[in-house]
Amino acid sequence: MKNFRNITQVRQPRESNGLVIHVSSLNDRSTEVVMGEHVRIGTAEDCDVKIRLPQAAASPGNGTVIEMTRIEGTYRITGTDPAIDVKLNGREIKPNKSISDGDEIWIGPSGPSIHFFPITSNAALVPGRRGGAPVAPFIEQAAMEASATARRDDAKIFLREFTRELVREINPSTKIILFAIIIFAVVGALYIGFAQFNEARRSRRIIAEQQERLIAQQKQLAEANDKLG
Repeated sequence: MKNFRNITQVRQPRESNGLVIHVSSLNDRSTEVVMGEHVRIGTAEDCDVKIRLPQAAASPGNGTVIEMTRIEGTYRITGTDPAIDVKLNGREIKPNKSISDGDEIWIGPSGPSIHFFPITSNAALVPGRRGGAPVAPFIEQAAMEASATARRDDAKIFLREFTRELVREINPSTKIILFAIIIFAVVGALYIGFAQFNEARRSRRIIAEQQERLIAQQKQLAEANDKLG
């Protein structure tokens, strides 16, 4: 494990009380929420965030690929496995590099990729379960906190980031199909509405013609009665 020393403590304007970590690979996606002072990402069972590496990639010695530490409210990368190519936003990781909103770490030549979203309120979240997919309970809790407390800005930021990740996971073909379904639904609704309007107008015209005929028949009947009288 390559450790970065001489940690520079810099206070950020807003402290991070946790991280939303989204792991994405070819056939596996998961989202975890961590709030500890030290975060370990790797293949070992005791890692805070567990990932799967391709068979062609080198296996980390102790199962840890990335180590992070929270310093003065900011998560910083304090160590990486030297046997694996780990890059932050497509570049080499500088010593004690801080994690910002939307940062992406790419592990090895074929992934997986990891996105980070710092959060500033630990009351709006509950830790995610390992091995699970996106964690719905903490989304619900965030919405409750947003409507009941003064932390609604933090909940809005979290929900925004989660929604952005959800949209990013949808395949382009699925987006095209959904867009086509919406267009067909709108066109179908307009067509049905226009057809109903035409049908109502035709019905009113038929009723008016029948009323005119009835009036004419009544007039003829009155004239016949007068003649008979």
